Amino acid sequence: MENTSTAGEASLGLKEQIIFDLERKLDKFNDPKKGLRVMATGIGVHPKTLKRLLQGQNTPGYLTIYKIYRYLLNTTNDSKILEQVPSVIKNELIKGNPKDLTKGLTFSMDVEHEIASDKVFCEIYFLTDAGMITEELVRYRYGMHGLEILKKMHDLEVIKKNSYGAFEIGKNRANLSTQTMKKIGLHMIEKYFKPENCDELGNNHVGLYVAGLSEEGFNEWLKADKECFYKKAEIAKKHEDKNGIKGFTFMVTDTLVSPTSADEKWN
Repeated sequence: MENTSTAGEASLGLKEQIIFDLERKLDKFNDPKKGLRVMATGIGVHPKTLKRLLQGQNTPGYLTIYKIYRYLLNTTNDSKILEQVPSVIKNELIKGNPKDLTKGLTFSMDVEHEIASDKVFCEIYFLTDAGMITEELVRYRYGMHGLEILKKMHDLEVIKKNSYGAFEIGKNRANLSTQTMKKIGLHMIEKYFKPENCDELGNNHVGLYVAGLSEEGFNEWLKADKECFYKKAEIAKKHEDKNGIKGFTFMVTDTLVSPTSADEKWN
């Protein structure tokens, strides 16, 4: 496994450390342009995005940082990444993730793959993340296929059986990519969102607002969303109750420009 350099990490900021590690990898290619394309594909970002990161024009979010160092370290185990990256990178990954990464958990892309490819696996994963579930509940909701998935998840240590004979979330977890979040979010809304409950306050919430904004205004929207999301995560930690209400929240703010529009297509 290739290690990223920790040289000068005490004096490098987040953006500078990422540039340093990316440039170190890019220098191994004889053709920088080809290397940029290969690296972008390996990381899973657009070449223009990678170029902007290398030029220091943008600062990546924690999910993109994970993608960068999965590629640089050639691993799908996000916990291994935390052990090997410079401290400035590690601190940002821990700070950015709404989940607590300090409890000896393992975060793996393999678990994300299972979540993204099987709806039953996905639902059991989040049901156990929100609280205990029983074998009887799984059989009732998902039949024999559900019991097979339950066994698979137990074997993978994604879930574990507790002293009550029920199942709860295990030590192997997933850091979800934005693509997987979208897939899960749409599924959750389609299956669990109840519009009729909006007729009375205190049951659920939905909102849709479309507007023309200045760049400053749109950035304030994004900032407000980010602050609200982390506030919700802190509330969940403060009021954790595995025997209480199993709830979900899904937040999206974006521009009304399709990624398949002619001016948005990748070159």
